[in-house]
Formats: sequence, structure tokens, C-alpha cells
Amino acid sequence: MERVRTWLRWATGWTLISLFYAHSLFATDTAAVTPAASVILAALMTVTALMGLGALAVDRPPTTFRRGAMFTLVLAISLWVLVSISHYLITPPTSRDLGQFGIYCLIPILLLLNRERAQLVTFVARLCVIMTLADLAYNLLAIVGVVTPLASGGAIFLSGVRVDRHPGISGSILSAGEVALIGVLYSAWRTRCKPRKIPKAGWYLIFGLCALGLHIVIARRYEVAAIVGAAIILIPWARRVPLPIYALIQAGFGLYFTFTSLDPEEVLRSRLISAAADDVGAMFWFGRGIYTFPPAASQAFSDMRVAGVTESGALDLALAFGAPAAALFFVAVALALFAKRASVTWMPVLVTVFAGTFAYNNPLGFLGSVVFFGALLSAILEEAPDARGYFNVRNPIHGAAMARG
Repeated sequence: MERVRTWLRWATGWTLISLFYAHSLFATDTAAVTPAASVILAALMTVTALMGLGALAVDRPPTTFRRGAMFTLVLAISLWVLVSISHYLITPPTSRDLGQFGIYCLIPILLLLNRERAQLVTFVARLCVIMTLADLAYNLLAIVGVVTPLASGGAIFLSGVRVDRHPGISGSILSAGEVALIGVLYSAWRTRCKPRKIPKAGWYLIFGLCALGLHIVIARRYEVAAIVGAAIILIPWARRVPLPIYALIQAGFGLYFTFTSLDPEEVLRSRLISAAADDVGAMFWFGRGIYTFPPAASQAFSDMRVAGVTESGALDLALAFGAPAAALFFVAVALALFAKRASVTWMPVLVTVFAGTFAYNNPLGFLGSVVFFGALLSAILEEAPDARGYFNVRNPIHGAAMARG
């Protein structure tokens, strides 16, 4: 049975990564890869969840904050499902709409039932380290002219100087940035762990290379998150500050930069956030449901609006499910982060920086949803609240997996 679980974890992790990289590696269209990979991912996660149904009674949060977080999270996800169904009864969903429903509603449910969620998130993080190093190598070769970039990442102007972006093998700045962020956080955490196959010096080198890879991509929203997360992990006194404080600081900084910057990209983003906030006021209680929109015809404000772009994950949730249901979700995240823990590991740090990112970006794609909800549920259900052990003794398998990093 353990061999089956390992195979499922391996297959699930690689399927997630394939959503970002398969189209480039096999020279196919993204539209041809995503549907097939999504179906495979759903099947793999469903099978893994069904294998863990018999042990549900074991997963009881060990502290008051964690019990409150679990109750609030289940309530929020339940409301998301009910609101979505009510909208779908009026306006039937397309297959793409159902894919979005799966990202927001089904993935957290399957991970709640999944007895291997901590190991899955750890395995995916290792894959992210590998792909970040691969992206870095490809980008460096592209910079010196040895290879041709698979896609243009565009450019930004920093202090009046044009700086080219390098999207790596995936061909997407956001995809490469998210993968690199996870790689940075995991490799930073491994520098604090007891060495196993790779010595600490090796992990410091990997951490530095992952950070360089993220910097070359120039995904600024993820760079901010990486700086905050790495500081929490690596600086001892920084871990004494309650984690939600960091999420609020990161969110505030991101919004301040967006609304005060004169960069055309940030000006557009601020206009989209303001317009989406007005939309939330118009459909405050129940939102408009989870529906996808045709891709934007251009980067013009009107076209981005028609495409449903909000530039804010928090506003996306409020528009999809209503502001009250979205607020419950963030209350659950805050309770989980406020909970007492024996040591600040990389998973609650990942939840922290993703929570901060929701203010000015939506990190919940297939990869982001699995990693975020997996880390959130592990922080609620697997961590021990005191120094007797890092992890909940009722879940020794999960604890061992997380302790190994």
C-alpha cells in the first residue's frame, strides 16, 4: 500500500508541474495539455483521497485556534460550493467553469481527505526546486545567446532603465515566478534542517540559485513574497512575530506600490483592482459565481475588464462567492497562522506569503491551490502546538514527512 501511495504522490506532483511545462517540452499548445492534465490530476487526487477515508476521525486539530480555523475553513468551502451550485442552476457552467470550480472547491476537499497531503506538498516543492534551477539554466543560456527564448517575457522599466524579463521553459512570467517562489521557500527551510543526502552548504547554494532564478524572471509580486518568506525562515528573531502580521505588511506594501507607482503596468493594475472593488459592492452577498471569461484581446483596460481580470485574489473570491464567504476563508487562514507552534516551518510561511499575495495577485491555479491548501491543512492538522514535538502525535506519518522536509 505504501508503494501505491508513493506512486500516486509522484504522479500527482509531476502532473501538476506538467501543467506549466509540458507544452514547451513537447512543443504542443497549452490548450491541448491543460484539459488532459486536469482530468488526470483530478483522478489521482480522488484516488488518494478515497484511500484516506478510513482515518478521518484521527485528524482533529490539537488546539483551540486550529479547531476554530478548521471549522471556519469547512464553513467557508461549504458556502463556496453552495453558492456555486446556486449560480450553476441558473446559468449552466462550461467545462472550463467546472475546472475553476475544482481549483477553488474540490481541491481543498480532496486534500482534507488526503492522508498524504504533507508528503504531496513536500514532493511538489522538491519538483519546484528542480524546475527553478532548470529555468535559471535556460534563462542564462538565453541571455548569452546560446538558446532562443521559448517566449517573450516582455520588459519593465526600473528607474528609467529597460529590463527584459525571462520566463524560462514555461514561457510564462507568472508560472515561472510561482514555481520559483515555492523553490525559494523550500530550499531556505532545508538550510535549517538536519542534513541528509545534501549537506547544508549544498542547500545554501540551491537557495541562492533559486533566489537568482526568481530575480531573473522579474516577477515582482513573487519576489516580494520570497523576501518576506525567506526572512521569516532564516532570521531567528523574525519568527517571533505573529505570522498574520507579515501577511498584512506584505499585502499593504503590495497595494501601496500598486497605487502609487507610475509604472504603466502598475497603473493598469490599480485601475483593475478599483473597478473590481466596485463590482464586489454591487454583488456583495453572493457574487456572480465561478465563471471563466475569454482571454483579453489586449492589455488595454477595457479588454482586461471584459476578460474578468481583477489583479486581486481576494476580490476574485468575493466576486465568485460573495464577500461574506470570502471573508470567512481569510478568517480561517488568520486563525491557522495565529495558532501556537513549536517551530515555524516552511509550510505555514508559505501560507503566510500566499495570504499576503491575495491582495494584489491570485495565486490559486492548479499548482497554487494544491500547495496552498495542502500547506494550510497541514498547519492546522499536523503541527504540534508545543515544544514536545513539531507535529501532532496523532499523525506520526505526516509528522515524519514534514520533519524530513
